[in-house]
Amino acid sequence: MLPIWIGRAEATALALTLETAEMPRPMTHQLTADLLTAASTRVREVRIIRLVEPTFYAVLLLEGPGGPAEVDARPSDAVTLALVTGAPVMVDGELLDDARAVGWTEWHEYPITGAKLVSEVRRQYDEMAARLDRE
Repeated sequence: MLPIWIGRAEATALALTLETAEMPRPMTHQLTADLLTAASTRVREVRIIRLVEPTFYAVLLLEGPGGPAEVDARPSDAVTLALVTGAPVMVDGELLDDARAVGWTEWHEYPITGAKLVSEVRRQYDEMAARLDRE
């Protein structure tokens, strides 16, 4: 396990993807995947490559008409895009052996589950839609 801190918006996007939640419009990561597909490019692999405390770094390995490309990305965005596209997520072996990386946070202190987060996002979306309907 590699505990990576992410923001609430990133956690929401990741949870919605994990729960395969149906959204009325494409979320950013789905849009990104659709743009890559339109450009005949695929995400070959996501790699979590290093830790510069407290920040993890990732890259997207892409394959397209112009050949392979490597794109810098935040791990939260990279992992969510990997989930959307079905690409594998790899972690540098040395990083997994690094006690600083593996023990960076106590993940059990944050017990919110993906399903709970998705439920909250849906509730907020429904409330917003109801307010817009009344206006």
